[in-house]
Amino acid sequence: SPRWGITALIGVAAYEPGPRGIELGGVAQFRSSFALSVRMNERLRLSLVLSHLSNAGLRKKNPGTEALSFGLRWDR
Repeated sequence: SPRWGITALIGVAAYEPGPRGIELGGVAQFRSSFALSVRMNERLRLSLVLSHLSNAGLRKKNPGTEALSFGLRWDR
C-alpha cells in the first residue's frame, strides 16, 4: 500500500541573476520548501515540492519567487 511523507526544509542559498534572471535583491537568499511524497512500491516514489526563495527582508528589494516541482524516483 502507498506510504505518504511530508518534509519541511529551510536553507541558505546564493543567487546571481543571469541575463534574463529575476533580481531578488542581493546574493544572500533563504529557501524554504514543503514536500509531499508517496512511495507507491519498493521501487517508485513520487513527490510534489513547493519552494520559496527570498532574501528574508535583509534588503529593501525583496520580491521573492516560488517554484513548484514534481519528482519521480525509480530504484533498480
